[in-house]
Amino acid sequence: MGLFATGVATSVLLIAAHDRPFTGQISISPEPLRQIMPEAPAARN
Repeated sequence: MGLFATGVATSVLLIAAHDRPFTGQISISPEPLRQIMPEAPAARN
């Protein structure tokens, strides 16, 4: 049970640490994503 709780706590902390990958002290540039993602299609009604 302790091992499971440790794994869950570690997972939650990692997700929280990388919640905003483009801001903060450890950040990445969004430029590679902009290069590979197509333009968003127009909204359909």
